[in-house]
Parts: sequence; C-alpha cells; structure tokens
Amino acid sequence: MGKILLVGGYPPPYGGISVHVKRLFEVLKRDHSVFVLDMYGDVCGERQGEIIRCGRFVPFNLFKALFFIKKINAEIVHCHVSAISKFLLAGIPIMFFAGDSARKIVTIHSGGFVKNIENFNIFQKTLFVFLIEKIDHVIV
Repeated sequence: MGKILLVGGYPPPYGGISVHVKRLFEVLKRDHSVFVLDMYGDVCGERQGEIIRCGRFVPFNLFKALFFIKKINAEIVHCHVSAISKFLLAGIPIMFFAGDSARKIVTIHSGGFVKNIENFNIFQKTLFVFLIEKIDHVIV
C-alpha cells in the first residue's frame, strides 16, 4: 500500500485527539508508510522523520501544510477534527491539495460538531456541504 497522511494534533501537548493520532500512527506504521501533519501543536519546526509540525500561526501553518501534502502525495489523507471552524478553514485546501486520486477520510472527535452545523448561516452550510461531498468516508 502507498503512503498514508494523518492530519491532526500530535504530542506534545498530550490530550484527546493528539493521543489518538499518535496511537493510530504507531499501529499503521508497522505495515505502511505513514506521515503525521500536526497543524495544531505549539511546537513548530522542520520535519522530524515522519512527523511534520506546522505550528499554530494561521495562515503560515496552512501554507506549510499544503506544501507537505503535495510533496508527500499520499494515497490516503485522514483528517482528525473536533472544532468545526478549523475543519472549514483547513479542510477545503487540504482536500484539494491531496488530489483527486487520494482517498479522503475525516474523523470527527466532538459531540458538539453537529450542533454547531445547525447554527450555520447559509454560506457556512454551503461550504460545509461542498467539503463533505469531497470526502470518501466520515467517522463519527
């Protein structure tokens, strides 16, 4: 199998999604070529093996992330999100830069995700539907 790219927090700091992504990375790397794109952590620096840390500063972290997404050319891009605002902000460029041939998976780690969608204005709802249609699998 080809490359897998996990997009989400990665320790440090330790907590919810970052621990989940780390555990998934450890399991998948036994049999696959796996990379992690950490767009949310405080640590910002160059690539550390398979872990790519982009830092928290928007839009700089997004530009760095898009560069690595294109460079890695993964067959599977698996995004882990909890905040709908981050999903909308980063999701669209990430899904497009991953390319048409990449399988796109999103895991939603928050129970409030759906409630937030119900409060969207028409523009946000349209953007959300557009993004969801580009995703192959959604895990809740």
